[in-house]
Amino acid sequence: ENLDYLFDQGVKLLVYTSGKDGAVVYTKNVVAHSKGIKVNAVDTTGAGDTFCGSVLNYLLDHDLENLSKENLIEMLQIANAAAYLVTTKKGAIRSMPDPKDVQKVVNNNYIRED
Repeated sequence: ENLDYLFDQGVKLLVYTSGKDGAVVYTKNVVAHSKGIKVNAVDTTGAGDTFCGSVLNYLLDHDLENLSKENLIEMLQIANAAAYLVTTKKGAIRSMPDPKDVQKVVNNNYIRED
């Protein structure tokens, strides 16, 4: 009911992160979830910023109005993978991952989640 109110007010996308438990994304018509990735974190500085930046980067490359459930799951997997990589090194800036490394983590940690 509260989500309906937000979407009626013009919100297009809502992302809820849950750390090791992954993340959920809501649109007016779709709900998608992606599991988290187990990590032995060295430093969590920058993980949330990296997750958000990855989501925004995905949205810049895709049509927000026409995202499918599969697109939303892919977006969350990429954001989770990028945030995971950031936590494996000390410091926020030095630990920013390369997109190729993010894709490797996605490939190694996710099987289709529908």
